Amino acid sequence: MSLYPAAPGLTLDVIMTESILPADPFQLDLLRVTHAYFDRVVNDPEGANESVREVLGLDHSPSSDLVLIAFQKILCSQFREAGQILLDLGISQPAMIGAIYKLLALVFKYLIAGAPISDLAAFGMNHAVSFYYMHPKSLEAQFAILDMLLYFGRAESLGKMIGQVDQERFIEEIAEYQAYLQRQNSYEDRHEVSFVMLAGTDPALLRHTLSVLSHSAWSQSSEVVLGLSEESLEMRLVASEFGVRKIHSGTPGWGLNQYADIYGMADGKYVIQISNAIESLPLHFDRTLMDALDNDEALGLVGHWPERVHLLKSGTMKPALERMHNEQPRSDKPFGLGPVSGACSAIRRKDFLAINGFARATLSPMSREEIQLIRKLSVYGKVSGVFFDQGLVLRSADE
Repeated sequence: MSLYPAAPGLTLDVIMTESILPADPFQLDLLRVTHAYFDRVVNDPEGANESVREVLGLDHSPSSDLVLIAFQKILCSQFREAGQILLDLGISQPAMIGAIYKLLALVFKYLIAGAPISDLAAFGMNHAVSFYYMHPKSLEAQFAILDMLLYFGRAESLGKMIGQVDQERFIEEIAEYQAYLQRQNSYEDRHEVSFVMLAGTDPALLRHTLSVLSHSAWSQSSEVVLGLSEESLEMRLVASEFGVRKIHSGTPGWGLNQYADIYGMADGKYVIQISNAIESLPLHFDRTLMDALDNDEALGLVGHWPERVHLLKSGTMKPALERMHNEQPRSDKPFGLGPVSGACSAIRRKDFLAINGFARATLSPMSREEIQLIRKLSVYGKVSGVFFDQGLVLRSADE
């Protein structure tokens, strides 16, 4: 589908679906407690520790105290020491595996500081395998290894595990595995690129962003998948002006987790996420990203780095994000390995399906979508990076 505006009066079908937040937020509750822990522990250490005990289901036994000590060591980036405590405890006391796994998952699913992302992503893998090997009948050990494998998308290992676990207890996980395989087996590219975007409630902003996209994109075989934070006829009418047929209507509070839905609706060879607040994009930005992914199989997530923000109230520009990359020019353009901004990032859809998308994690301002992709891709040996070509400018109503 072309990105250029549709003919006046053209009626377009709009895909409307609704989602609900998962009953289990996949360890996100522990991340919330962790974010508040440092501030709280200074003035109320006992209260801070109790909040951790509560979310992990710990009592005041010596074994529970060891889990709390491991949590504190993790926050101090003492991962080796924490890992050994948790490994020894889980092997010797399988009843503690449930609490231990929540702490392991906090690290490999959500933490972003204290060690390279690839090391954080790998934290806990040996633990889950060891727990299951030593205690194959433990439901907590079975859940730990299934949850971890589903999170990272390890199809072969999952296939072996599914036949060994309690079939009645893990109906949901087995269904997820089957759906994961089905998505990969039915893979088909219907477009060269799918542009995905979460929009707010401002029709003028959406019109501006879609206009910039239509004039900057190179591909003529593309689609736009739009996520609306809430139902809005005005937003749908603007989308129809640009031929957008795929629209996902979220529910209140769904937030960034809506990315799990709109990425899943994409059927391009590449999926390129862009911000809904774009001032300007580099000309043919999509071709630059697609060429980079075509020419280097080791690249996982690649993007353009936002370097300026247009402040709408004052009409001035300010720097956007500081560079923090290992710079290595590519295709005669400045490029660096490192963080990728969700303002403009691309991934091969086959890679997105291989890593099982955003499964088994909850997206939030504390666990953003681009970090989830980077950490999962790292387990497959893929690195990520950005182009610094000065063409990506964001816009903001705040000064």
